[in-house]
Amino acid sequence: MLIGASLWNLGSALVAHRKAQRTAPDPLDDPEEPFLPRQNLIRIATFLGAMTAFVIGMLTVGFYVAATFYIGLTAWRQGGFRLWKGLAIGAGFAVSLYLIFETIFQIPLLKGPLEPLLGIY
Repeated sequence: MLIGASLWNLGSALVAHRKAQRTAPDPLDDPEEPFLPRQNLIRIATFLGAMTAFVIGMLTVGFYVAATFYIGLTAWRQGGFRLWKGLAIGAGFAVSLYLIFETIFQIPLLKGPLEPLLGIY
């Protein structure tokens, strides 16, 4: 059965390859276009910057506070939510993580200086 499926895929690929060779090349397919367009590069750099800020925030203020701000600001910037709604989503996510990991599984996550002030650990 596996060999039959593989042969079917090979035949489909050969038919698609022959069909692609017979059609005229797309004028919008510019070989000089860079592999990664500038807009996509900016989105990737923004994501990596946000993740770096999350890790630094996690080490300085703790996991729950950093997760609240990361999820909230990401929902605001990329999801189109209003800022207060994004932060509310982040806070709800952090509370759910706390309930799941700290109370149900009893696995402590990284805490910062704010959690003891709130009575969490």
